[in-house]
Amino acid sequence: MKEKKSFDMICLGRAGVDLYALEPNLDFVDVKHFKKSVGGSPANIAVALSTLGSKVGFIGKVSDDPFGRYVKSFLEEKGVDTEGLMIDKSGARTSLAITEMKPNDCGVLFYRERPSDLELLPADIAEDYLMSSKGVLLSGTALSRNPSREACFKVLDLAKGKIKVVFDLDYRVSAWNKAEEAGSMYKEVGLKSDIIIGNTEEIGLLGNKEVERNIEDLIENGVEMVIHKKADGGSDLYTKEGTVLKVKAFKVKAQKPFGAGDAFAGAFLYSMMKGNPLETCLLWGNAAGAFNVLGNTCSESMPTEKELMKFIKDYGE
Repeated sequence: MKEKKSFDMICLGRAGVDLYALEPNLDFVDVKHFKKSVGGSPANIAVALSTLGSKVGFIGKVSDDPFGRYVKSFLEEKGVDTEGLMIDKSGARTSLAITEMKPNDCGVLFYRERPSDLELLPADIAEDYLMSSKGVLLSGTALSRNPSREACFKVLDLAKGKIKVVFDLDYRVSAWNKAEEAGSMYKEVGLKSDIIIGNTEEIGLLGNKEVERNIEDLIENGVEMVIHKKADGGSDLYTKEGTVLKVKAFKVKAQKPFGAGDAFAGAFLYSMMKGNPLETCLLWGNAAGAFNVLGNTCSESMPTEKELMKFIKDYGE
């Protein structure tokens, strides 16, 4: 008898506070009002999945203060289970991002000095909770420092051959001492993963300047699937069976340049878990990314399935 799982996916890593400028197309010096929300790529993906209808859990760490309590409350309101979201009492702080609201040249200020998400310990990983999911999504930024890095490797060891591992490369320059360190770590974790999602810059870190060569290397070494999110908003998909799919972007007038990648990951994975053809999964991912950049936050601009279907109908060719 097949074991019934409590979650479709558990996301692990960053969950922080975002402050978004309410006045569009202004430089930071002229902005007067901000809207708070929750951000961080794994948190955004968790919300994207939950908004679409998946059962989602979260593993991470937030600070023992109003920021941490807000993040936990927000995720719960969005339907994300927070049993695996630990409270850090060491003095580390939940990270903060403050943004302008522009489609291009959009300034973002990150405050991540000793962030609480990187204080996640291997001991914080509960095997029973992890194994209650069909899959786990790891974020590249969670690998940038110990003890979070060690916690990720514990997850990989526990998940091996039992549940699917999705690796979102999620490269942030400021998180790493040098790009070569990130590339080496991404390659090691990538080869232990089933599905890899990354943009052109991120996949380009994996040892070869040619993105397609890096993708071929991953596939040849046992990775089931690699999704390449391209700068124009389109996406390509490669599988170990030799399938190559390319789906064009949806053309929209964006309010902001961020959030699309997380919306893409959520919608792609949701569609795949529904059993849709891979080309449909890419289409849904691209559509969710375009839908998200029309909004004025990341996590609160994720579409429901009904909204996503309407968007595809309205904006599709």
